[in-house]
Amino acid sequence: MVELLARHKDRLCVPRYQADEVAFSNEIVPSMQSEAVQAFVAELSPLPPVSVPLRDDDYGLYGWPADGVRDKIRADGGSIRFGWRLREWPGVLLTAEFHAVWVDPQGTLVDITPAVTGDAPSLFVPDPAYPETFVFDHPPPPRYKVLHTEPDRSEEIARRIAQMKPTQRAYEERRAIKAGKTLEEWVLGKYPPDPLVHPIAAFVDACKAFDAKLANLPELIEKDPSTVAREIVAAAELAEIESAASDDVDAAPYADAPGQAVSGAPEPPADIKQDTPPAATHDDGPDARAAAAGDATGDASESNDPDAEVENLWLPEYETERAEEELLDWADVRHARRRDILRLMPEVSSVASPFASIRQQLWHRRSGQT
Repeated sequence: MVELLARHKDRLCVPRYQADEVAFSNEIVPSMQSEAVQAFVAELSPLPPVSVPLRDDDYGLYGWPADGVRDKIRADGGSIRFGWRLREWPGVLLTAEFHAVWVDPQGTLVDITPAVTGDAPSLFVPDPAYPETFVFDHPPPPRYKVLHTEPDRSEEIARRIAQMKPTQRAYEERRAIKAGKTLEEWVLGKYPPDPLVHPIAAFVDACKAFDAKLANLPELIEKDPSTVAREIVAAAELAEIESAASDDVDAAPYADAPGQAVSGAPEPPADIKQDTPPAATHDDGPDARAAAAGDATGDASESNDPDAEVENLWLPEYETERAEEELLDWADVRHARRRDILRLMPEVSSVASPFASIRQQLWHRRSGQT
């Protein structure tokens, strides 16, 4: 199976962090005192959660924390601890991402990986199921726990039933029995459904789909960026040839005769005329272009090398270009489901920026707009 190299992760960690920072901008570090958090932690690990200081460190690598921690160990010693880093969308969702923290030589846990929750200490749940030798390139998927619950209407329903006249209650009971429900369930069905239930479920599904697609990133890496370089060289040469052809057409009416120079045009120096190699046409292909380049330098050994013009042109940024674009596309699908939830929340319904796409918000940030 193809694996991401260190240089790929160094480039992909940036768009991955930017996409998550936009999508999870209102998420925080949860409180250990929360009953919901304690119940969630019990599902993750037999060990209790710990508050771990978050440190800005050059070795921190978002999305691949274990790689950054192992680099930190090589530089400063210590060890690695695997577990889960928690974040919370208040009132909506708890998320546990599989994570790795650095254990310094004194045994203190330190989180050196950037977090979308800001500079607050991380809530980390150590997991003894994953030893130090665990390979992080194949981590378990994130875990989710919905916090939103539908309002409890039991008291209101009991009050409504108590206020029914005998004939009305008998009528409603008959309809409830026919529907296979209790009277309380039947009355509850008369209330409008909670509008957040389905959007939150759709958001969780979108998050899981995004998580699953991350395993496809290695397949999107360009194996030979020099092929892109050759395409760029060929495109530039074609443009130059077309430009020269256009100039020849413009100059044709002023020629004295076919095959003759333009009247009055200065004669080029003899040494230039003798030493200038014939330019390869577009139809000659890369072999002819390389041969021409070899003739111009007097190096016959390069004349048969199709890559002679780009042997020193290596474009590593093109290795991950497609993967970066796909990453933002996947993130936008997830972000669209998040916007569906935000639109139903009165406190953010008047805010425009959360409803922009990932790319739009990143563009606004780079251009200094709000």
